[in-house]
Amino acid sequence: MEVNKFRTLFITSQLHRLPRYYVALKREFQDTIHKARNYTTRSKKSISISKDHCCCNQKESHRQIESLTQNKPSSPEAKTRMPPSIIPFLKPNYHNTLEESIRGNFSLKSDCTVSEDVLSQSADCLKKGGVIAVPTDTVYGVACLAQDTEAINKIYAIKNRNFQNPIAISVAGVEDIPRWSEITVSEELLHELLPGPVTLVFERKPCLNPSLNPLTNLVGIRIPKNWFMQELPARCCGPIALTSANLSGTKSCLQIEEFENLWPQLDIVVNGGRLNDTEEARLGSTVVDLSVPNVYRIIRPGSAYRSTVDCLERFGLKDSTQLSS
Repeated sequence: MEVNKFRTLFITSQLHRLPRYYVALKREFQDTIHKARNYTTRSKKSISISKDHCCCNQKESHRQIESLTQNKPSSPEAKTRMPPSIIPFLKPNYHNTLEESIRGNFSLKSDCTVSEDVLSQSADCLKKGGVIAVPTDTVYGVACLAQDTEAINKIYAIKNRNFQNPIAISVAGVEDIPRWSEITVSEELLHELLPGPVTLVFERKPCLNPSLNPLTNLVGIRIPKNWFMQELPARCCGPIALTSANLSGTKSCLQIEEFENLWPQLDIVVNGGRLNDTEEARLGSTVVDLSVPNVYRIIRPGSAYRSTVDCLERFGLKDSTQLSS
């Protein structure tokens, strides 16, 4: 009985401490909960950061892979831009001078050797609507199928070229010229001038793509003294639209590195090395209007002016400027 009484008195004496004990216990419990929540939050943030980091790494990897696939620089600091495909072009066994090239006295087989793969890849690309860079007998050019309107528009966009400026066509041989234009000179004269660094301008025929140079009824025709550029139209079974590989208003290019800024917009770059040793070649082909019978008019002197004029006058053609005066 005494023991129970003592216990009752002890418990009664400790009752005033219960609120403080309860408060302390509650605080300890809240601190524990708070710490647990902070730990959970930090863990979630850590996981989120890790996921974001992984996502960023994956995005960067995909961007770099996509950049490599498209052969574009992965960053603005990249020094070298690579086109989708640069294929080598085997250099000619020998080079004629610009003055000699006007004569056209050479053997196609001995003039140049080029692999079948280069021709096949280039022709297939053009047939699919591609735009490619090609070597010629003067400067590098950009080319597409003359009958492909969409590809022609690409060339104008790539060069930032005025649509009022016409583009010439390149054909496989002299026998193809009457198919696309009205001839006003003898076949003998055509063979004297072509192949060579000369563009002959005639009245066009209706079968030529009307979207090519729609503001004029004339068309310039080229047959470069370059085996590759004579075989390419034959493989494509039609004329090739051909103009210089440079931005409009800038100098023409003798090697592919000089138009590196155009590479990302081209489907193929056929690398023929440096095409000529003299700066005279940058003048491009000599452009002469032969649309009027027995008369010639020099539109652009180009790199073979003297030889072209001598040849025309030897065949009895008169300079239109002298007739008008």
